[in-house]
Amino acid sequence: MNPEVEIDGVDVKILMALIRDARTSLKWNSKNCGISSPAILKRIKRLKESGLIIGTTVFPRVPQAFVPRQATTIGINVDYSQQTKIVELIQNMGVVVEVSLSTGKYDLSAIVFTKDIAELNDILQAIKRQPGVKRVVANNWVHDPLFLLENIDLQPKKV
Repeated sequence: MNPEVEIDGVDVKILMALIRDARTSLKWNSKNCGISSPAILKRIKRLKESGLIIGTTVFPRVPQAFVPRQATTIGINVDYSQQTKIVELIQNMGVVVEVSLSTGKYDLSAIVFTKDIAELNDILQAIKRQPGVKRVVANNWVHDPLFLLENIDLQPKKV
C-alpha cells in the first residue's frame, strides 16, 4: 500500500458504502456523493490501486449459516524465533478464521470456529505441542460474533 494516498470526504463516503455492502451500485454512490458514476468508478479504481481496498468479502453469520460453531479467541505466547513457523502452522488449520502477531499479553492471537469443545481441544493441543509455544489461552465467545464494520471511523487524511 502506498503510504502517501490521500482520501477526501467523497472517498470516505464511498468506502463506508462499500463496507456496509460491497455490492453498492455506482449509481447509488453517485447520488450519495454528488458526482458522476464514472468519477465513482475512477475513485474506486484509485483506492484499489493504492491498496486501501484489497478485495471484497462476505461475512456470513457463521454459526447459523453452516453448522453450529463455537467461536473462540486464542492467545499464544511463543519464542520470538518460532513466531513465523507457528503462524504458518495455525493458518493451515481448517477452523482458523484469523491469526496475527499481536501486542499486549499475547504474542499471537487467533480466532477459530470449532464444531464443539472436543475439536477446540484438539486445536489447542496441536498448538501446545509446537516447539517454542510457551502458553496457550482460549476464550470462548458467549454469543455469535457480530461484525460491525460500519462502526469504523474513517476520516479524510493521508493514510
